[in-house]
Amino acid sequence: MISAPISPVDGSRDTSSRLQVALGATVLERAMNSNGHLDGIGTYTAELLKHLGDARIDPHPIACEGFRGTRVSSGVETMPGSFSINLLRSAATGVAFTGSRNLASRFDVFHATDHHVPKLRNIPVVATVMDPIPLMHPEWTDVNHRALKNWLFRRSVQWADHYITISKFVIDDIAHHFRIPAERITPIELGVNDDFFIMLSEEEKLASLRELGLMPPFFLFIGTLQPRKNILRIVEAFKSLPLDIRRACPLIVAGREGWSSEAERAALATLQEDGTGRWLNYVTPLQKKALLQSARALVFPSLYEGFGLPVLEAFASGLPVITSNTTSLPEVAGDAALLVSPLDASEIAAAMRRLLEDDELWRTLQARGAARARAFSWEQTANRTAELYRRIAS
Repeated sequence: MISAPISPVDGSRDTSSRLQVALGATVLERAMNSNGHLDGIGTYTAELLKHLGDARIDPHPIACEGFRGTRVSSGVETMPGSFSINLLRSAATGVAFTGSRNLASRFDVFHATDHHVPKLRNIPVVATVMDPIPLMHPEWTDVNHRALKNWLFRRSVQWADHYITISKFVIDDIAHHFRIPAERITPIELGVNDDFFIMLSEEEKLASLRELGLMPPFFLFIGTLQPRKNILRIVEAFKSLPLDIRRACPLIVAGREGWSSEAERAALATLQEDGTGRWLNYVTPLQKKALLQSARALVFPSLYEGFGLPVLEAFASGLPVITSNTTSLPEVAGDAALLVSPLDASEIAAAMRRLLEDDELWRTLQARGAARARAFSWEQTANRTAELYRRIAS
């Protein structure tokens, strides 16, 4: 269940010094009503709900639409009507979403954390836009009704009064593809959960690995199977390594199946057939920690990331990282990772081999990564977000 303060139900606004913020929780609510697995957006929303109170903000989770008609989680309010119908009507006519007046009477700010941006009246709207991937690379997204979905996405984002994004790199791409002024976009980096810094005992790690049928060492990728994650090139790089290395240190991929991942699944199946790799699909949080604390390296040469949270999670877990020298990833990794061209399988393979053979480099990156991860916290993310709310609400 989601724990958060419940907003007044009598239409009155809290008169204390704490800002009352409606926090969009549609994606989070959907996850909590399905398998409980949180993606990057769900994690972001959950962490803001957890930490904004310490920044003297009262966050109230609001789902723009209930999940398949099921009863919402405790503490989450649902806006009236269908989000899709509200979205189409507002985009076509310019009228506000149903329930706009009620929200304006009770809250100081509406923060759309998850790309579900309602058109509201008399209340400032902050929208977090993590990246412009659907508009920038439509070939990486679902083809069904793509043009309509992208038009509605751009249109709804333009309704916000101010924007948060998650790295400095992505500002120009968002400004260009959503046609909004860059000066209305504030970069606020994500944090890493303190739990990743807590080391499991050897017995706990081995027990989780046994559940998965694994033993260290192994190379690790964590993320959804989708084209921009560059899994095909990771497999190509790995398969160029000598067979004895591949058998001694297999490639393990943990992540759910995404859109258009047939080629990725086929490539991973070939590794499983020759005993040099595994696709684990979904893993539990404990299993994820065990993987991060047992692998030889995280291999994460993504083609595009607005931030790249798995890099920080690996750093906090004491795991060296191979990642891309493009998009936001150098900004996040600093000098704590091996940076490679995500388009060059030979560079990725060379970095994998270096981290297998050079123990001194491995230990150096492990120490740098731990220090780098300490520079990012969800408390800091919440504090900077609270400062923006106060500026927008004033």
